Amino acid sequence: MKKLVILFLLFTIAACNDGDFDVPAFDFTENLNKCGEYVLYRANTDKTEALILTLKEGHLTTDSFNVSNNITLTYRVFDESFGTNYFCQSIPPSSPKVLKELKADSNTSVNIIETVETEIRIDTLSTGVKIDTIVTSSYEINFTDMVLKNDQNDKIYYESYDFGTFEIIN
Repeated sequence: MKKLVILFLLFTIAACNDGDFDVPAFDFTENLNKCGEYVLYRANTDKTEALILTLKEGHLTTDSFNVSNNITLTYRVFDESFGTNYFCQSIPPSSPKVLKELKADSNTSVNIIETVETEIRIDTLSTGVKIDTIVTSSYEINFTDMVLKNDQNDKIYYESYDFGTFEIIN
């Protein structure tokens, strides 16, 4: 009986599998990049991994939104580097190939903090005075309860993740 218990324990230990999915470090050293105002992404150094946030008009304001049909958050792993215009195209190119894609679930919260700064520039010219008003909107974005998953039961969870900051100058 003792041999059967030992054999069973050895079989159980040998049968345990931690899977073949490597949990990414999310070491996105690049700044937050944007395509237009509504597609934002961060990439790793070799541009083979990216975290992509797609918003709709009206979401760039101080508020919190859950991921939905209007707001998507996607993590992708590519077989090779992608170009700077990859996410700016309406139809993605066939290369590089997406090896793995995980999408955020509806409990993931997207938090946006908007800061607006106004600068007035006055230039005295021989023809008169020129006044320019420059408005800079800065958006800080972070995620809470970020859960990324796919159909193969791969799952990544971050309680809080700072996505980055970008500016729009008007």
